[in-house]
Amino acid sequence: MTVYPTDRLPWIDLTKGVAIALVVLGHCWIGLHSAGLIPDEHLFETIRRGIYLFHMPLFFIVSGMLIYKVSRLPIWTVLTSRMMLLIYPLILWTYLMMAGKWAMGSMANDPVTLDSLNWNPLPAQWQFWFLWALFLLHLLFKLITMAAQRLDHPLTAYHWAGITCVSTALAVMTPDLGALDPYLRPTLLFAPFFFLGVCLHFRSDLPLITPIWPLLGFVAVQVIAYGLDPSTALDMMLAMYATACVMLLCRWLAEQPGLSRVLRPLIALGAASMAIYLAHTFFSAPIRAILLRLDITTLLVHVLLGTLIGIVGPWVLYRISARLGARRLLGF
Repeated sequence: MTVYPTDRLPWIDLTKGVAIALVVLGHCWIGLHSAGLIPDEHLFETIRRGIYLFHMPLFFIVSGMLIYKVSRLPIWTVLTSRMMLLIYPLILWTYLMMAGKWAMGSMANDPVTLDSLNWNPLPAQWQFWFLWALFLLHLLFKLITMAAQRLDHPLTAYHWAGITCVSTALAVMTPDLGALDPYLRPTLLFAPFFFLGVCLHFRSDLPLITPIWPLLGFVAVQVIAYGLDPSTALDMMLAMYATACVMLLCRWLAEQPGLSRVLRPLIALGAASMAIYLAHTFFSAPIRAILLRLDITTLLVHVLLGTLIGIVGPWVLYRISARLGARRLLGF
């Protein structure tokens, strides 16, 4: 029994809330490094590596867990709905990002001109690769389930576990695909996490485990994974384990009545994760530029304000768009 009065699974939204906060922090951290505000390369790489080991895999696993209703929809319904949910915001926010970078002029980390911009939204640019990869994975899932239905052979968790293993091998072993690589590489790299999420769909819910064990497991994985080549199978296995530990922690935290007030903001962020993902750089990058104009170079100030504004700004935009009935228009 959940302690939150909502028809959404609170621990899922909590997991997404943690993941999206780390996305904003990670992009803020990389932006500060590009601006020359993190001279310590070891510190930069330690934080970057720790965040990027698991924060995007969390989103792909959660998407896989929630995807199974697509198997009951006609293929054209899946295609058109994913075009609206994923491709439309990809195109819209790619062009908004171009406009934002051009408007910032020399204040941007990588100043652009109208001539230097790549006006083609595909292959996906900046953080919008996630939408394209998810679009392809949703279509692939539908094609796999369609084939199973045609063969009258229902897919079980064991079948999806096998698909997860095959996709892991493909992610590690597939050579450069030439001109197709920018279109397919992100999908190949994150397919194992998506299909692992499909496997988890067959559980009614994650088990409740004493938090000390997933916490210790997460720390151990971070120590082991540091320095590994992120394209190796071992690194992908460690990323899966780290992601599982975070999800188990979120599952436990969401069931603690005494923490409901503390966790409510993170759960709200999870519900608004698409808006924050799409719009956060429109808020965090200008804050960095403003602080630099004021000769404020303290790293902690930049990290805290950049991350906070990068979360709160899109969340406010999400709430306003919901109030005005404009969420779909903005791709949220």
